[in-house]
Amino acid sequence: LKASEGSSSFLAVSRRAAVATVVDHARKLGQEPGSLAADEHIFDEYEDVSSKDKAYEKKSGSVVGLVEEIKVKFETERTSKMETEKDDKKKFQDEEAALEAAIKSEDEGLKTDQASSAEKSQEKATAAGQLEVAQKSMAQVKSEKAAVEAECSEKQTKQQELITFREGELEALEKALTIISEGVTEKAKRQ
Repeated sequence: LKASEGSSSFLAVSRRAAVATVVDHARKLGQEPGSLAADEHIFDEYEDVSSKDKAYEKKSGSVVGLVEEIKVKFETERTSKMETEKDDKKKFQDEEAALEAAIKSEDEGLKTDQASSAEKSQEKATAAGQLEVAQKSMAQVKSEKAAVEAECSEKQTKQQELITFREGELEALEKALTIISEGVTEKAKRQ
């Protein structure tokens, strides 16, 4: 900041005092541990390096102009970052909704499968019970069949013996009839 030549006006003195106060505060901040101002000269060796598009070069000679440039760049970057964050948040919400829908669908499928599995388990248990009853019934029927077959076999044997005996009786009766008829025929001839 320049004061006008030979003038020591109140404005020039006030400017100097303001600048001195800002510089004094900046020095105090620079002495605090961990502050950015403490590293005030860390990039001095890179002063001659400029950006490709000269975006960071000073455009005006005043501190206010520099601060305004920084403010504009900050607002531009902040707006850009906020838009990016907004887009990222929207993408995240969309992906989250899609995943929640997929999880819900899988849960419903799982519940359906569990219900179907429970129903099939019930059907299996019922069928197993029916099979056990049928097997017991079959065993009883087989036992009864064996008893009936044994009884039938015994009756068949007795019936066969009776038939054989009756056939013997019939044969004996036929012989007796033949003998009687021959005897009657001879007696009738003799008389």
